[in-house]
Amino acid sequence: MINTQQLEFEIYKDLIKKKFISSFSIKYLENLKPYQVSNKIIETQQYINEILNFLAAESIKIENDSDYFSFYNKLMDPYESFTSKDLVIFKNFHTYLRDIKKILTESKQINKLKNILKEIYTFSNLTQEINEKIGNDGTVKSNATAELAKIRKDIQSVSKQLDTILKKILYGKNSDKFIQERTIVIRNDRFVIPCKPNFRQFLNGIIHDLSKTAQTVFVEPSETVELNNKYQSLKIAEDEEIRKIINESITKIKSHRLELSNTISNYEKLIFFLEYALFVKDFDITFPEINDNIKFKKIHHPIIFLHKKEGSIPIDIEFENNKNLIVISGPNTGGKTAALKSLGLNHILAMCGLPLFGQYAEVKIFKNILADIGDNQSLIMDLSTFSSHMVNIKKIIESSDNNSLILLDELGTGTDPKEGAILAVAILKYLVDKGGYIAVTTHFNEVKEFALKNSFAENYAVDFDYETFTPKYNLLKGVLGKSDPILIAKKLKFNPEVIEIAEKLLKEKKGSIEFEIEKINEIKLETELLKKSLENKKAELEEKEKQLEEKIKEFNNKLQQKEEKLLEEAFTLLQKGKNLIKNSKQYSPNEIDKDLKIVSKKLNKIKEKKPKITDIKIGDKILLEKYNKIAEILEIKKDTVYVNLEGIKIELKKSDLIGEKIKNKTFNKKLDIKSDVKKDTSWEINVIGKRADEALSEVDKFIDKAVLSGVNSVYIIHGRGTGILKNIIRDFLKNDPRVKSFRAGTFHEGGDAVTVVEF
Repeated sequence: MINTQQLEFEIYKDLIKKKFISSFSIKYLENLKPYQVSNKIIETQQYINEILNFLAAESIKIENDSDYFSFYNKLMDPYESFTSKDLVIFKNFHTYLRDIKKILTESKQINKLKNILKEIYTFSNLTQEINEKIGNDGTVKSNATAELAKIRKDIQSVSKQLDTILKKILYGKNSDKFIQERTIVIRNDRFVIPCKPNFRQFLNGIIHDLSKTAQTVFVEPSETVELNNKYQSLKIAEDEEIRKIINESITKIKSHRLELSNTISNYEKLIFFLEYALFVKDFDITFPEINDNIKFKKIHHPIIFLHKKEGSIPIDIEFENNKNLIVISGPNTGGKTAALKSLGLNHILAMCGLPLFGQYAEVKIFKNILADIGDNQSLIMDLSTFSSHMVNIKKIIESSDNNSLILLDELGTGTDPKEGAILAVAILKYLVDKGGYIAVTTHFNEVKEFALKNSFAENYAVDFDYETFTPKYNLLKGVLGKSDPILIAKKLKFNPEVIEIAEKLLKEKKGSIEFEIEKINEIKLETELLKKSLENKKAELEEKEKQLEEKIKEFNNKLQQKEEKLLEEAFTLLQKGKNLIKNSKQYSPNEIDKDLKIVSKKLNKIKEKKPKITDIKIGDKILLEKYNKIAEILEIKKDTVYVNLEGIKIELKKSDLIGEKIKNKTFNKKLDIKSDVKKDTSWEINVIGKRADEALSEVDKFIDKAVLSGVNSVYIIHGRGTGILKNIIRDFLKNDPRVKSFRAGTFHEGGDAVTVVEF
């Protein structure tokens, strides 16, 4: 027996339900119960963990399936009737299910989950047949059957005949005297015309309806009665044929009842795992280890965590070695009951295979999780608080065994304190002897001392700030919590004489041994608080160190990119300088060549350090560092690749594939690839009359723009003149890695006054 009610499992479910979209995942959650076998728990953990890994790299859209949820329940009822829109719902849902199955099956992160996916049928033949017969708006298509096509053709023919006759009346002789409005309307599935009350002087017919003012009567002329009868008969035949088409499709769907039932059963699990993973993916979570230990390290109470987020304080608690009793003590509102509930509720979540909010946990599978928490006073049964607790504890004692987790809140309270404390100790001793794991909260010194004296027990105290009167919600191991009613009364500025009397009475009652125990406890408390403080500081330092390492890495990357950019610019400038010097015939280019080699060497050295992306295949997407754009691999050759760079097909060396592989895939998103751009006379630049350095600068920028635009070739117009500008430009093109080849223009292109460049 697992007491989910007192441990607020249903409240936790209600919180999660609000975040879910799928009606099937909500149904699965509502029916979720803790497993009693480890393999089922571990299997669920693996499923959710796989989806979390998938979501870290890719995305998926969950759609509202409430329409299909209703349809599926109708399908299970043999007396339900269906419409064409139900078939559209079936088609849309299983098309959506097919897309989800495809995305997950093709993902590298999904392995174990394929056991569920293979049990999900997509019913492609049925959905295709429905798509051929019924439109997305639920209209049955005329070509669904030959009979329906014939009926609709006849309906169209009869409608035209009726339209011709009625229009003849509407626009005929004397029509102004009896026609209220020149329009054809339908009443009771019959074509009629709106007439004035005096219509019988001019027209024989049957009245089918009146306007609210009775000033308009809707009349079926006697000439159209036979055609209207035929029209009605055809409409009835159409409805019967549509009903036949729908029933045939529903019968086909029901013939796959077994596969459908299996599909929905597995879809429920799949969509629950997906929605739960989507819900927890941005939180710090841990999948608890399943063994014979109970250990929580920085684990949150799930309900408190979802309400308070960063304001929630996790607890550390464990049954270490051979201990099977934990006693939690301390002042009221200090968090004792919350710690007890956290221990129980987190065990329930763990036994459902769900991750816990926090850092680390080990849990044990229990047959029974029994709890007595809160005020169970019953006015109807005439039970006091103490009596109602005793009734519940009696059931717990009877149900408990060595495979039970027992959680008792304020055991023995509500009666004479002395006898209540003795009874509490007796109950604990009995339960410990039965072999269960027990956690109890208390104010009784007798219970704390019982734990202190026995090796199978451990004391925990809730941390409390007596200066501000606020609980800290931490648990301090090995410390006896103090209720401190006199101290609290003193802080609340209670009557000093009363406080003095109380302190005197307390001193008389306490023995010297009790005072010694208190002193030891205070030392333990200081030690535990110091330990907690050091642990927190260590965690802070580790986090700061991690952040610093990331910043250093980011800085080094930026520095490397900047250095590379500067060297590339230097290389280009030197190349331009070399061309200028060469053509001026005034300087020797040897020094420039030397500088070019130095810069080129440094540039190659930087590039060599950068990790190349070598493991590539067609379809891979890479964020290229140089362009800061995403490129998709289209074709792979020996030393080069063709990529789609935001719609532009370009060729790159494999050594230039520097950047980061993109793992994220968007649902149903496609990239359109532009075909090679045709030669266009608009891709030309005229540099006639410009200085050499000015011309080279413009040509350089022009080539950049052309390459990024996906152009195959361009025209550079430099004129004939003395030929100096032409030679400078062509020398520049010889050493440009972007240029595949260049030539003088043909006679029709401008001859030697034009250079045609191919990339």
